[in-house]
Amino acid sequence: MRVFFHLRRLRQLRGAVTDEVMEQLVTSLVLSRLDYCNSVLFGLPASTLAPLRRVQNVAARLVLRLDHRAHIKPALQRLHWLPEKARIQFKIATVMHAILNQGQHTSAISSNSTQKNLDVTISVPQQPTQLLS
Repeated sequence: MRVFFHLRRLRQLRGAVTDEVMEQLVTSLVLSRLDYCNSVLFGLPASTLAPLRRVQNVAARLVLRLDHRAHIKPALQRLHWLPEKARIQFKIATVMHAILNQGQHTSAISSNSTQKNLDVTISVPQQPTQLLS
């Protein structure tokens, strides 16, 4: 993966930047690539998402200067990063919320403001997904 290339390059900068700057660099260069195309990744088995988990774990260890044997769950909690499956679900939910609430602005000034009432049902097909090689 190209993401590991960026992680190796960032590791070389580790001593030259602060922890906050390193977290921002990792977020912008690495985690943004993990969030790309979340809709395609939704519902895939854990074995398919494992490479994403490994990238996120390496990124967390880099930001927090942890040893490779350190437990990753406390590190992810400390950084406020969701695990890969929850991250995918959160990103999709955020996009869906933005789509469903587009154009709906409530006004605190006018008490009789009209709101659009959207009745939307979203269904996800329950079919096995196969990745093409």
